Amino acid sequence: MHRFFVRRLTVAFLVCTVSLLLSCAPTASAGTVPTPTPRPAAEIPVSAEDCALDAEDLVAVLERTHPLFLTEPYPAAYLAARETFLAGAPACKTQADFRRAASLYLNSLNDGHTGVRRQSSAFSPRYAQIRIAAQANDLFLLDEDGRLTNVRVTSIGGAATADVFAVIDAYFPAENEAARDANHSDWATNADVLALAGAAEGDAVAVLLEDGGQTRTQSVSFGAEPLLRTNYSDDTAISCEMDGDVFYIDFNECDKGAALKAVCKQLKAALRGGVSKVIIDARDNPGGDSGACKTLLETLGMRVPSYGCVIRYSPLANEQRSYGQKSGTYVCEPSLDGARKNSDVALCVLINDGTFSSATMLAVWVQDGGLGTIVGYPSANAPTSFGDILTYTLPRTGVEVVMSHKQFRRPDANANQATLTPDVFVPYGEDAMPAALALLN
Repeated sequence: MHRFFVRRLTVAFLVCTVSLLLSCAPTASAGTVPTPTPRPAAEIPVSAEDCALDAEDLVAVLERTHPLFLTEPYPAAYLAARETFLAGAPACKTQADFRRAASLYLNSLNDGHTGVRRQSSAFSPRYAQIRIAAQANDLFLLDEDGRLTNVRVTSIGGAATADVFAVIDAYFPAENEAARDANHSDWATNADVLALAGAAEGDAVAVLLEDGGQTRTQSVSFGAEPLLRTNYSDDTAISCEMDGDVFYIDFNECDKGAALKAVCKQLKAALRGGVSKVIIDARDNPGGDSGACKTLLETLGMRVPSYGCVIRYSPLANEQRSYGQKSGTYVCEPSLDGARKNSDVALCVLINDGTFSSATMLAVWVQDGGLGTIVGYPSANAPTSFGDILTYTLPRTGVEVVMSHKQFRRPDANANQATLTPDVFVPYGEDAMPAALALLN
């Protein structure tokens, strides 16, 4: 199972005045204790000793667990980050400080499945309310429909875009360029990120724009959520409908529950009824159980190629996966043998930079096995990557981290291992559905 690490967890805090709490709170009955409101990480104090000990603990557990450390020497970037983390941890004053320090350390692995859980709680939920997107080294405005414009953002609050990007790169892992752009888009307007980049603080921020050789400044206020491109996720893990003669599957989470069974039942009936065109929409699907992806493709009468896999056994992996051993490795090689397309079905899979983990695995299976056509924008998850996360709570600071204990290797060893490039590329911010429908028709 290829478990997922959700990259975009945002935390919203409800702030009430004392008078509002007194007037609105329900009266507790005898023997009932009201549930306390969780304190923001920035308000939870930590001691120098606890941070120092938890830093040592995290290093030890990570190096016993993650597949990156199966061979030596360890990467130079990692060794430098480890030294900085161990030396600087005692200077942390709050849980948010320690979260950030741990994020800098863990980011040196450049693994999208390894990091501080709920990392966003180390950053204030304040975002400049301007709709933007990053492309390579530039930041552009989006129009109301989420499409890229030619208006370039050159600085925010006096901090140059390059300086803002450098802060984001330090704290958030990026397995390829699509991931780097996604991180920049998600975090370039965050108040704490801007402050770390040297931006002026206040209730509003000045954004310098360049449009056709002309520059102008726009004052932008802050809000609790960033303004981003169209989000294709939905509360329902999976659903389906007929779109003309096309069977459309809205695949929002890789889950093997009742919703998947219901969709597969309808899909089987449609195939028996002569339907031959299928779209699986995996845009903004963060992953989950890869078995759900395999089930979908098998329902279509297809067989997937084999991912290679390296499993690292460790005390933590044994505790959470019950392997029966606490050291050693298991290795299986990738293979295209066994892949089989159903020639009666024309399949398109839609992806974007929000397609991650097991959802990326679905698209890789389809592309490498020749099962269908991938339409959209590159995934932020590398086809060959680490994954299957384990959770570990540091005993003194209470900070939770997640870390991979497997490496998944793309079935086609000759294909791009870092980026899943769509067969039909759709520019950033544009809807891939029309391109898929045109292809099927």
